[in-house]
Amino acid sequence: MTVRPAIPFHRVVLRAVLAGTAVFTFYMVLTIGGASGQTVPAHPLDGYPGFGRSDAASARDNAIALWEAYLREVTTQSCMQRQSLYYAIEVHFPSEPMKNAAEWLDIGRGSSPPNAVTNSAHRATLDARDLDSHSQALYGETAADMERGSRSATPGEAAPEHAFASGACVGEASDAVGSLWDLRRDLVDAVRAFEATVRDSAALLEARAQFSLCASSVSPLPGGYPEQLRASYDEAFANFHVVGHDPFESGYQAAIQKCAGDWLRSYQDALTEAYPEFIESHGQLAAHKERYEDFEVRASQDAAFRDYVASRLFEVSG
Repeated sequence: MTVRPAIPFHRVVLRAVLAGTAVFTFYMVLTIGGASGQTVPAHPLDGYPGFGRSDAASARDNAIALWEAYLREVTTQSCMQRQSLYYAIEVHFPSEPMKNAAEWLDIGRGSSPPNAVTNSAHRATLDARDLDSHSQALYGETAADMERGSRSATPGEAAPEHAFASGACVGEASDAVGSLWDLRRDLVDAVRAFEATVRDSAALLEARAQFSLCASSVSPLPGGYPEQLRASYDEAFANFHVVGHDPFESGYQAAIQKCAGDWLRSYQDALTEAYPEFIESHGQLAAHKERYEDFEVRASQDAAFRDYVASRLFEVSG
């Protein structure tokens, strides 16, 4: 991760509110692929935007998230312009997911970076009164509160309904565009519970026994599946008070390298068999999928979006 200079708080807040990127993750289940050098396999929810876990589905989700972040910026800019206020489109998106999304969208590196005056540079030119007006119009917060990073209470005055720094034009953009990740947030607990039920089911009793037996040949700690083994190692390390050195990690990695592949294949088969019932009982998944059916066509026809991403690729590629 690149270490960057301190960013003014209003920029940090804007990133958190508007980005909605694929850095937003919930799942631990299939991360063992990276540890064992394996490609993460297809998952029964890969066909539902925002739930992708395989490489291809994750790239698609990055692309949708990037496009939505751009659309929120366009909507924010339009809202500010209606009030005769300056706002430049600035999509804050991690570099690697952006490159991943651009590749999926077949967008190449541009020949120059975005040439608009940055929002920070513009705000630096404003006097106190204009800066406050700009902050109120953009975030629904005073400039002082944005600088402070929290809303100051005014006696006798009701607090705004919106969360901090998510009102006014930023709020309008969020409401208008929405987010790929909204349904994933709503269903994260249900997905976790369902997959834990599958993982602990009788159908995987033999697979758990085989993983435990295999892991015990290289690992001194117990575990019937990778997450359970990871928990055993984390607990052991928490009780081993040596800073900067984990004497147990090599045992965990050896067990994952040797044993995770067979477990993952068995678990994947069980998920594939069980998931249709989950999908049928959560009808919002079908509606969510339909919402994004024409995404690729719309994004490919959005010349301004593609030009912007190309210019950002120039910027992040140096």
